[in-house]
Amino acid sequence: MMTVVWKTPQTLAASKVVNVRSVTFISIVILVTLSYIVNQAQAMQRILVVDDEHYVRDVIARTLKMHGLAALPACSTQEALAALAGQQFDAILIDIVLGPENGWETLRQIRQSNNVPIVMMSGVCVDDDIRLDAEKLGAQDVLPKPFTADQLMNCIARLLESKPDR
Repeated sequence: MMTVVWKTPQTLAASKVVNVRSVTFISIVILVTLSYIVNQAQAMQRILVVDDEHYVRDVIARTLKMHGLAALPACSTQEALAALAGQQFDAILIDIVLGPENGWETLRQIRQSNNVPIVMMSGVCVDDDIRLDAEKLGAQDVLPKPFTADQLMNCIARLLESKPDR
Protein backbone atom coordinates (compact mmCIF):
# COMPACT_ATOMS: atom_id res chain seq x y z
CA MET A 1 0.00 0.00 0.00
CA MET A 2 1.18 3.52 -0.69
CA THR A 3 0.14 7.02 0.24
CA VAL A 4 1.19 9.67 -2.24
CA VAL A 5 -0.17 13.19 -2.57
CA TRP A 6 0.84 14.28 -6.06
CA LYS A 7 1.10 18.06 -6.02
CA THR A 8 4.75 18.98 -6.19
CA PRO A 9 8.06 17.10 -6.14
CA GLN A 10 8.49 18.22 -2.53
CA THR A 11 5.12 16.74 -1.58
CA LEU A 12 6.02 13.49 -3.32
CA ALA A 13 9.34 13.28 -1.49
CA ALA A 14 7.63 13.91 1.85
CA SER A 15 4.87 11.36 1.25
CA LYS A 16 4.90 7.92 2.77
CA VAL A 17 5.77 5.52 -0.04
CA VAL A 18 5.83 1.81 0.61
CA ASN A 19 6.10 0.53 -2.95
CA VAL A 20 8.67 2.40 -5.05
CA ARG A 21 7.72 0.47 -8.21
CA SER A 22 4.24 2.00 -8.14
CA VAL A 23 5.64 5.52 -8.05
CA THR A 24 7.92 4.69 -10.98
CA PHE A 25 4.92 3.29 -12.85
CA ILE A 26 2.90 6.45 -12.13
CA SER A 27 5.77 8.58 -13.44
CA ILE A 28 5.98 6.52 -16.62
CA VAL A 29 2.22 6.73 -17.19
CA ILE A 30 2.30 10.50 -16.78
CA LEU A 31 5.23 10.86 -19.19
CA VAL A 32 3.60 8.60 -21.77
CA THR A 33 0.31 10.51 -21.43
CA LEU A 34 2.04 13.87 -21.90
CA SER A 35 3.92 12.50 -24.90
CA TYR A 36 0.62 11.31 -26.43
CA ILE A 37 -0.99 14.74 -25.91
CA VAL A 38 1.97 16.50 -27.55
CA ASN A 39 1.93 14.08 -30.50
CA GLN A 40 -1.82 14.55 -30.96
CA ALA A 41 -1.40 18.34 -31.00
CA GLN A 42 1.37 18.06 -33.55
CA ALA A 43 -0.71 15.67 -35.67
CA MET A 44 -3.74 18.01 -35.78
CA GLN A 45 -4.03 19.21 -39.33
CA ARG A 46 -4.31 22.95 -39.89
CA ILE A 47 -6.65 24.53 -42.43
CA LEU A 48 -6.55 28.21 -43.44
CA VAL A 49 -10.05 29.51 -44.27
CA VAL A 50 -10.05 32.67 -46.42
CA ASP A 51 -13.48 34.29 -46.83
CA ASP A 52 -14.61 37.91 -46.44
CA GLU A 53 -17.94 36.92 -44.86
CA HIS A 54 -17.36 36.39 -41.14
CA TYR A 55 -20.32 34.06 -40.63
CA VAL A 56 -19.12 31.80 -43.47
CA ARG A 57 -15.60 31.70 -41.97
CA ASP A 58 -17.04 30.95 -38.53
CA VAL A 59 -19.31 28.13 -39.72
CA ILE A 60 -16.50 26.54 -41.73
CA ALA A 61 -14.04 26.90 -38.83
CA ARG A 62 -16.51 25.37 -36.35
CA THR A 63 -17.24 22.48 -38.70
CA LEU A 64 -13.54 21.77 -39.16
CA LYS A 65 -12.92 21.95 -35.40
CA MET A 66 -15.82 19.57 -34.73
CA HIS A 67 -14.04 17.09 -36.98
CA GLY A 68 -10.68 17.41 -35.22
CA LEU A 69 -8.99 19.90 -37.52
CA ALA A 70 -7.45 23.21 -36.52
CA ALA A 71 -8.92 26.12 -38.48
CA LEU A 72 -7.49 29.60 -38.80
CA PRO A 73 -9.83 32.17 -40.36
CA ALA A 74 -8.58 35.02 -42.57
CA CYS A 75 -10.80 37.72 -44.10
CA SER A 76 -8.45 39.00 -46.82
CA THR A 77 -5.50 38.21 -49.03
CA GLN A 78 -3.24 40.18 -46.68
CA GLU A 79 -4.37 38.18 -43.63
CA ALA A 80 -3.92 34.92 -45.52
CA LEU A 81 -0.40 35.82 -46.66
CA ALA A 82 0.53 36.97 -43.15
CA ALA A 83 -0.72 33.67 -41.69
CA LEU A 84 1.25 31.70 -44.30
CA ALA A 85 4.40 33.68 -43.53
CA GLY A 86 4.32 32.57 -39.91
CA GLN A 87 2.74 29.11 -39.97
CA GLN A 88 2.44 25.93 -42.00
CA PHE A 89 -0.95 24.71 -43.16
CA ASP A 90 -2.09 21.37 -44.50
CA ALA A 91 -4.74 22.93 -46.75
CA ILE A 92 -6.35 26.25 -47.65
CA LEU A 93 -9.94 27.14 -48.54
CA ILE A 94 -10.27 30.40 -50.53
CA ASP A 95 -13.47 32.14 -51.57
CA ILE A 96 -13.29 33.26 -55.20
CA VAL A 97 -15.07 36.54 -54.38
CA LEU A 98 -13.31 38.22 -51.44
CA GLY A 99 -15.28 41.46 -51.21
CA PRO A 100 -13.30 44.00 -53.22
CA GLU A 101 -10.48 41.47 -53.63
CA ASN A 102 -10.22 38.53 -55.96
CA GLY A 103 -9.70 34.97 -54.69
CA TRP A 104 -7.92 34.09 -57.93
CA GLU A 105 -5.27 36.71 -57.16
CA THR A 106 -4.95 35.31 -53.63
CA LEU A 107 -4.37 31.87 -55.15
CA ARG A 108 -1.72 33.28 -57.54
CA GLN A 109 0.14 35.02 -54.71
CA ILE A 110 0.10 31.92 -52.51
CA ARG A 111 1.36 29.74 -55.37
CA GLN A 112 4.39 32.00 -55.83
CA SER A 113 5.89 30.66 -52.61
CA ASN A 114 3.78 27.79 -51.30
CA ASN A 115 2.60 24.44 -52.63
CA VAL A 116 -0.05 23.74 -49.98
CA PRO A 117 -3.23 22.09 -51.35
CA ILE A 118 -5.97 24.66 -52.08
CA VAL A 119 -9.71 24.46 -52.65
CA MET A 120 -11.50 27.44 -54.17
CA MET A 121 -15.04 28.13 -52.91
CA SER A 122 -17.67 29.84 -55.01
CA GLY A 123 -21.19 31.11 -54.45
CA VAL A 124 -21.63 31.63 -58.19
CA CYS A 125 -22.31 28.89 -60.69
CA VAL A 126 -19.40 26.47 -60.75
CA ASP A 127 -18.96 25.27 -64.30
CA ASP A 128 -16.18 23.57 -66.23
CA ASP A 129 -14.52 26.92 -67.03
CA ILE A 130 -14.19 27.80 -63.34
CA ARG A 131 -12.84 24.34 -62.54
CA LEU A 132 -10.35 24.62 -65.42
CA ASP A 133 -9.21 28.09 -64.27
CA ALA A 134 -8.75 26.77 -60.74
CA GLU A 135 -6.70 23.84 -61.97
CA LYS A 136 -4.52 26.06 -64.21
CA LEU A 137 -3.75 28.34 -61.27
CA GLY A 138 -2.85 25.44 -59.00
CA ALA A 139 -6.00 24.71 -56.99
CA GLN A 140 -6.92 21.09 -56.42
CA ASP A 141 -10.71 21.53 -56.35
CA VAL A 142 -13.64 23.95 -56.41
CA LEU A 143 -16.36 23.68 -53.76
CA PRO A 144 -19.68 25.29 -54.74
CA LYS A 145 -21.53 27.27 -52.05
CA PRO A 146 -23.72 26.59 -50.27
CA PHE A 147 -22.34 23.24 -49.17
CA THR A 148 -23.15 20.84 -46.37
CA ALA A 149 -20.78 19.85 -43.58
CA ASP A 150 -20.47 16.43 -45.23
CA GLN A 151 -19.55 17.98 -48.59
CA LEU A 152 -16.95 20.19 -46.89
CA MET A 153 -15.43 17.32 -44.94
CA ASN A 154 -15.38 15.00 -47.97
CA CYS A 155 -13.58 17.69 -49.97
CA ILE A 156 -11.06 18.26 -47.16
CA ALA A 157 -10.53 14.50 -46.76
CA ARG A 158 -9.76 14.10 -50.47
CA LEU A 159 -7.42 17.07 -50.30
CA LEU A 160 -5.52 15.80 -47.26
CA GLU A 161 -5.31 12.23 -48.59
CA SER A 162 -3.71 13.46 -51.81
CA LYS A 163 -1.33 15.82 -50.00
CA PRO A 164 2.32 14.80 -50.28
CA ASP A 165 4.25 14.53 -47.02
CA ARG A 166 6.09 17.63 -45.91
